[in-house]
Amino acid sequence: MWTLDQNPMIDALREDARFKSMKLELDQKIELMRDNVERADESGDWSELLNRVRGDELIASLSGT
Repeated sequence: MWTLDQNPMIDALREDARFKSMKLELDQKIELMRDNVERADESGDWSELLNRVRGDELIASLSGT
């Protein structure tokens, strides 16, 4: 399995501005998620993240997905 940076199947997209924009957005979201997990781990309070997951589950169940 390759990471997005290693995957040769998308080499042709790497210089495309739209791909770069998408990758930057994805990298920023991943960094935010890592920060949130680190903060929850340090404080021992996972309630905010658990509530987000539960909220997403509720939204999915209401939308039928």
